[in-house]
Amino acid sequence: MRAPLFIENVYKSVIEAGFNVIDLYLKNEISVYEIRKAGFNIHKTARSCESEIIKIAIRSLGHAVGTGHMKEHAMVCSDYAVKTVQLLFPNQKEKITEERKWQLNELKKFHFQHDNYI
Repeated sequence: MRAPLFIENVYKSVIEAGFNVIDLYLKNEISVYEIRKAGFNIHKTARSCESEIIKIAIRSLGHAVGTGHMKEHAMVCSDYAVKTVQLLFPNQKEKITEERKWQLNELKKFHFQHDNYI
């Protein structure tokens, strides 16, 4: 079952809240406990999704938020993003390759901008 190309308002608010939590954490305005709680809430929302595409996309966000307490969530986040692309564009391996290359390029840019962070 293909998801609509728009995201229903309820999921849009979860996504926006997820990115907001990441921003707050990066500014040291919330604790690890709060970011973990936010990640768990995002995954709870994902479990309630009927659309597999939206469910996987929201799981990717949940793992992005989860990097605040455990950096290993970053790898799972990137894999869920690739899976989202795979579901959106079945049998189009070039789209999956494009997504993974984009991820690697973003990681390289981050590394060069924050070489003292890593």
